[in-house]
Amino acid sequence: MPSAKGHRRPPGGNRVDLERKLALAERDLKRAIDGMIRGTISEAEGDQIIPELRRQRDRVKAALDSATKAPKVIELHPRSVDQYLRATERLADYANSQLAKGDDELAQSLRRFIDSVTVMPAGSGEEPEIRVAGGLASLLPPESRRFGLPGETVAGAGIEPATYGL
Repeated sequence: MPSAKGHRRPPGGNRVDLERKLALAERDLKRAIDGMIRGTISEAEGDQIIPELRRQRDRVKAALDSATKAPKVIELHPRSVDQYLRATERLADYANSQLAKGDDELAQSLRRFIDSVTVMPAGSGEEPEIRVAGGLASLLPPESRRFGLPGETVAGAGIEPATYGL
């Protein structure tokens, strides 16, 4: 939704506003309670002010809980992606030409490193689950490996997608 200046609000911008409003509501509530404790406001004033401040805080909390989180956006550099795709295509062409000649040594070597890479779909705002099967999986941290499936790994925690130098 455009703001007063006509600029588009960034995704999750409403969430930022709500977080700020929640902080202000909690600050106001704390000040009122502190004022009652110190005696700067009477018990009758506190009985009138504090419940309303709690309601305001709770309304903002509820709105914040229902606000959508800003999606994580990963930007890949088009030139790097093109280079990666060309290199992968050249490797596939070479491996296929070797296989056509009856030489499967290259294909077998590649399979020792990578049997498969599977990217599992993720919900909005969630990271996809990446499964790597093969010898390459042994290079990933042990805590990201699946139990009982040697050579297969689930990556996600602590592994960030590459955004440059692909």
